[in-house]
Amino acid sequence: MIYIFLLGVMIYLAYYLISRKKKSNQANDDKTDNPKKSPFAVRKGLKVVAAVVFSFTLFIYIIAFIFIANKPETKEISSTSAQTAAVTVESTTKEKEISSTSALTTAVTSESAVSTEEAAEKNSADNTSDTTESAVKPETTTAPHRTGDEIVGISDKDIDELSPVFYSKVPNDKTNSWKCLVVNSTMNITEYALSAYKKYYNGAKLLVIENPYTKESAAITGYSSSFIDVTVYKYVDKEENDAVKMLTGGAKANYWVYTDNGDIEKIY
Repeated sequence: MIYIFLLGVMIYLAYYLISRKKKSNQANDDKTDNPKKSPFAVRKGLKVVAAVVFSFTLFIYIIAFIFIANKPETKEISSTSAQTAAVTVESTTKEKEISSTSALTTAVTSESAVSTEEAAEKNSADNTSDTTESAVKPETTTAPHRTGDEIVGISDKDIDELSPVFYSKVPNDKTNSWKCLVVNSTMNITEYALSAYKKYYNGAKLLVIENPYTKESAAITGYSSSFIDVTVYKYVDKEENDAVKMLTGGAKANYWVYTDNGDIEKIY
């Protein structure tokens, strides 16, 4: 606006100076030719100047009005642009929040699925373990215990509770099929005989239990699937180290131990 105004002023000044110069030249000419200037010519000159000034002023006002009229629209456009930008930012923020919520939901769902899978695997492993244990440890039924004067006890104690020393071979054993257990306890040998047979006999022809503490030894042989034969001898010092000396102390008693329930029957 200021530039346009200054331009108009410069044009007006230029026009004024040119007009004035022309008037000066004309005045000089008139002085030379005609000393008196016509009043009509003067009035005509003033009208021209007034018309130029009025036209220029009107032009300036029109330009200013157009500029002022367009200025609010510019502000409105700027305001609209700002509002549009704000709406865009808000929409972007909401989209980010939605994306974050979706990611969180997905993570929770994944964690829940993993937990479910772990629980299922654990239950499956427990079921498998229970099934395996059931297969390894089938239910056993114990036969009714026998009665009579010959039944003197039950062989139902675990030989491993006595921490025996096991020898898979006996020195000087020509059959190479004797095995030996050495314990030191106040035990009754017959009460541990069935356990020793099940855990250590394993295809041997003879399993001997040596108990230096009670000065007894017991020879266990499996003559039948229904019972084992247990003969108790006097212990000979260091006989566990020599098959030749083993079981030479003389027999004291003989028993049958039944494999179905551990009943001990005394033979002599």
